[in-house]
Amino acid sequence: MNYADAVALLRHLVTIPSVNPAASPTKSDTVGEGRLARFIFQYLSDAGLHCLMQEVLPGRPNVIAVLEGDSTPAVLLEAHTDTVGTDNMEIAPFEPGEEPDIVRGRGSCDDKASLAAMMTAMVRAARHTPRCSCIFAATVDEEHLFRGVHKLTTEPLPLPVQGAVVGEPTQLRIICAHKGTVRLRITVLGKAAHSAEPQRGDNAIYHAAALVEVLARHAQQLAQRPAHPLVGRPTLTVSTIQGGTAINMVPDRCEIKVDRRILPGEEPAAVAAELRQLVARHANGRFSYEVEDILLDPPMELSPDAPIVERCQRALEAAGGCSQVCGAAFGTNASKFAIAGIPALVLGPGDIAQAHTATEFVRAAEVEQAADIYFRIITNQ
Repeated sequence: MNYADAVALLRHLVTIPSVNPAASPTKSDTVGEGRLARFIFQYLSDAGLHCLMQEVLPGRPNVIAVLEGDSTPAVLLEAHTDTVGTDNMEIAPFEPGEEPDIVRGRGSCDDKASLAAMMTAMVRAARHTPRCSCIFAATVDEEHLFRGVHKLTTEPLPLPVQGAVVGEPTQLRIICAHKGTVRLRITVLGKAAHSAEPQRGDNAIYHAAALVEVLARHAQQLAQRPAHPLVGRPTLTVSTIQGGTAINMVPDRCEIKVDRRILPGEEPAAVAAELRQLVARHANGRFSYEVEDILLDPPMELSPDAPIVERCQRALEAAGGCSQVCGAAFGTNASKFAIAGIPALVLGPGDIAQAHTATEFVRAAEVEQAADIYFRIITNQ
């Protein structure tokens, strides 16, 4: 079955900007998922699917399409509509290019390749007899605070669901486990003074620099902990540091942001508490500080024997793909489905190494194969 229409659809999706507002300091017609959501709604409605908008944030809705078939529970296909920003791009961000075997542009890999393949599979499945039940969800805000999938999983779904397939760049391999993320903002507090008399102040940057060294040693210790068989070891990164207001002033504040990737079996709140204790032991009354949770996102792990895994493995084998179960270091919406009691895995076209890059692209052949795989997942072939 030819799925060139999935590639044509992807090229069009790339031309519809949907940058997450968190990645853009100014409002423009490239920011927000609303325009893309309206296109998806109309495209699937015109194909005869029952569609609805689920408002998540002002002008930023999820789109849900329902295919009611002869069998339940349904399988749920989900991909996100938002992209990261475009400031670092070396190619035109919203032009897919004219190369027949490659689609370029922001979101081409993450996550519009999965969107296009899933939408194409849904349209094909709607014409299939006998029909299997399926829900497709295009969700917002995956690149920031996951508010789209939170909304989707905390309200009743149109049909009972046996499992979810989350579209992300996995090179068309089944991801049954991935890391979670704990992000903290640590603000070190000092005392301002004129730099001509620094002894009158308390330099927050000096305290923060020493704290960074403590965090770096902790990262080295994490690298010695036992590895998870699919996702490896936990990691910690001090990702940003900002302090001071003028070159002739002793800085009274310095902010550090920390990204800690956590393994299946680790609890986000417990990991955040461990980091807070680390900071407290180092400070030990020598300086004041504040710690704020930015993100507490859980890891995900699904048994390879779960029915949704077996269903996807059959589809991959029939489509000539690899049915091996793998893990990933990055996080996805799958962990939110798991929290809601919906078994979830990750499977999609593209390479995560291309996601968010200055020259983002995806191979057209992989998008076509993904559409075939998703169609076989829906129809349980």
